[in-house]
Amino acid sequence: MSLNPADDALEQLPAPPQVSAPAPTPAPAPAAPAPAAPARDVYDEILDQRTRAKEAPLRQAISDGTKTTPDRAAQTRTWAQQFGLPQSVIDRHYDDFAKQAKMAEASRLVTEAPHLAEWMAADPGNAAVVADDHPPLTGIESALAIGRRLAGSLPAGLMGQFSAGVWGAVRAGAEALDKAGASGVRTPDFKAVAQFAGETAREAEGEATLLRGPKPANEGWVASGIYSGLESVGGNVPSLILGMLTGGAGGLALMGATTGGQSYQTAREQGLDPGISTLHGALQGIVEVATEAIPFHRLLGDIGKKTFVQLVKRQILPEIAGEEIATFFQDLNEWAFLPENKNKTAGDYLRARPSAAASISWTCTFNTRSRTPRISTRSTAQNS
Repeated sequence: MSLNPADDALEQLPAPPQVSAPAPTPAPAPAAPAPAAPARDVYDEILDQRTRAKEAPLRQAISDGTKTTPDRAAQTRTWAQQFGLPQSVIDRHYDDFAKQAKMAEASRLVTEAPHLAEWMAADPGNAAVVADDHPPLTGIESALAIGRRLAGSLPAGLMGQFSAGVWGAVRAGAEALDKAGASGVRTPDFKAVAQFAGETAREAEGEATLLRGPKPANEGWVASGIYSGLESVGGNVPSLILGMLTGGAGGLALMGATTGGQSYQTAREQGLDPGISTLHGALQGIVEVATEAIPFHRLLGDIGKKTFVQLVKRQILPEIAGEEIATFFQDLNEWAFLPENKNKTAGDYLRARPSAAASISWTCTFNTRSRTPRISTRSTAQNS
């Protein structure tokens, strides 16, 4: 027995259980070597290279596209086409080209939509309101301008060709009588009559200009031919009516008088003396009567006897031929007489012939189709 009670207590405790050491883990077996990759076919390699070559620009384009917005990209493409430059150049100087585009747009609006441009210039707020609506508003104004010109062409011809021509003829007669009375024979005040007639002719031409309206800068020769044809119809209506009443002679005489009077007025307004102006007007009137005689008499003879299609077929060829001859000689007459053509050479006159011939052909085609139904309708009404 121990002297220390604690030692006795420790000795009486049961012995701890024996714990065996864990068995060692066996080492893993070495892994089997991976099978060798099959040899790559040379054609597959070629196809992959081509695919990568096609993907490269697409990836670059997508990468570049993320650096801009769709609206800017679309605008850049539009300006590239407008200015004829690569899109990369436009994109690098985007702000500069934006200013140039605005200036070009302003010039276009002044030309194609003058009323819209005037309204926008009156107030910056107006320009801001319609900043995104220039194309449709320009189209609306152009459509209204076409309607206005179509509606004004007939009365413009009546004022500019017939009325101005009649008063020009009155002026020619009054100035001729005033000159004849200078020998001392007492005569009426023909000088005052001539002055009044000249002023009235100018007013008629001014009214015709207002009725025509401004000519669009982008108007082609087709549209111009249509308007000229309508004016010709308006100017010839009195002659056509008189021709129907007199069997043709009166209508041709009135055509010659108005053409000669209009030419006389033009020559006097450009500073030619009465004698030269009379010669110029007389030549123009003679050419007009000579070239209109065949189609005019044929038209009057066919009224009420031919259908519309037959009238057009019989009228169109002599009308075109007559107008081509008249234009050739009347333009030659103007080139030779009028001061406005003093700087034009014979070569300038000849070079203008092809375009003038094409324009006259189209104008006569439209003029014949426009004039024929009007006369045919009136004749039908009278016969009934």
